[in-house]
Amino acid sequence: MPNTDPEKRRACQREYIRRNYERHLQHSRDAMRRWRKNNPQARAARDRAYKARHKEQVNASHVRHRKKHPEQRLAISRRRRARELGATGNYTVSEWLVLLEYYDQRCGYCGDGGRMQADHRVPLSRGGSHNITNIMPACGPCNRQKATMTDVEFRQRQTIVAVKRRKIIHRAAG
Repeated sequence: MPNTDPEKRRACQREYIRRNYERHLQHSRDAMRRWRKNNPQARAARDRAYKARHKEQVNASHVRHRKKHPEQRLAISRRRRARELGATGNYTVSEWLVLLEYYDQRCGYCGDGGRMQADHRVPLSRGGSHNITNIMPACGPCNRQKATMTDVEFRQRQTIVAVKRRKIIHRAAG
């Protein structure tokens, strides 16, 4: 016969959960997943209420996350800018990190290291896409100098400038 005393019943339940912790934990997680899937409006209302009651804690958590993962914040702002310009495509933070590894964390134009920026080979302002195939890591100076040129135009300009510099150095030395 089940225990009729509520305190003894709770104590028995706690003991059962303690003994069967792992199984109970997985069972609880599965039940919560089912509830979330079957009650999206109730979950959203519960989440909104929690955020309203714990506004300072939630904001502090968001600030910590942004500081810990600046690349995600940057990716969000890049996607927004691309969307506002009507660019098609998108790329993920992990794709960007793979691209940085491919370029050995160096600028695709000059080869310098340091902090890299995502540069569009064909600029968004000239109809380029926001796909990873249109992205190249660039150092700040190269990205600013390139401005709205395509990568081909910029490389031609770099070659012309380098030739002019060599001619000036040759005249000065000679």
